[in-house]
Amino acid sequence: MKSTGEVMGIGYSFALAFDKSQSACKNPLPQQGKIFISLRNSDKKHAANLAKTLYALGFEIVATLGTHKILSEAGIQATAVLKVSEGRPHINDMIANHEIAMVINTSSNKAKPDAKLIREAVLRANIPYFTTISGAKSAAIAMQASIQDKKASHDNAKSLQDYLTQ
Repeated sequence: MKSTGEVMGIGYSFALAFDKSQSACKNPLPQQGKIFISLRNSDKKHAANLAKTLYALGFEIVATLGTHKILSEAGIQATAVLKVSEGRPHINDMIANHEIAMVINTSSNKAKPDAKLIREAVLRANIPYFTTISGAKSAAIAMQASIQDKKASHDNAKSLQDYLTQ
């Protein structure tokens, strides 16, 4: 049987298990830095809550103009950045300069060339990248739980038996 590249994360909550699964697949979630958010129109209703969670954890938010407008209207501090097709300096410049810790980009069919260029830049820079709202929300709650868990305990390593006995 050939390997499918699947990983498993185990924890006392979905959030901690998701965090571990991302680390296991070489996509570790950041603990600090700037997070880029660019959402398609149908996902913009989730922008404020997602950004509030990340901002409360101490992350800086960078967003494309449309998403930035939604965040500003919700009172969330964010920095606007251009899409690749809108001129320079743009998001891929920030990615190439290692200024971005994580990317959340749900694109519409119309934005596919930009989305493809962003994905390529993210892969080159080895930055965590989420293309769905459910993935981005999972990442946000995992980062929140991981940060809180690290503050609460310095010994986070546990055996499988430790999880099974509780």
